[in-house]
Amino acid sequence: MEITMKGYIFEYSKAMKLRYKLIKMKNSQLTYDVTFNDENDSDSKGFEATEKYCMDYIESWNGTNESYFADYKGGIVSVVCNETGDTIFSTDVK
Repeated sequence: MEITMKGYIFEYSKAMKLRYKLIKMKNSQLTYDVTFNDENDSDSKGFEATEKYCMDYIESWNGTNESYFADYKGGIVSVVCNETGDTIFSTDVK
């Protein structure tokens, strides 16, 4: 894919093409998951939810023994976009 702008030609890699396509999508079409990581292991909830749902989930349950929060105390809990793989939020598991 080439884009011409004022005499300049830019070539996009496959990753950039995918990112461009996803940016064009409405934000509500992107889905998010909650992932847990520490130095030994990684797990995810398997959500296909909104960013707000995932953020609220972390806010509600971080610091409790609910789900993976008990197993990953001292690790990291994150909100990750299912389509792009981008981590949009991370915090310590309390």
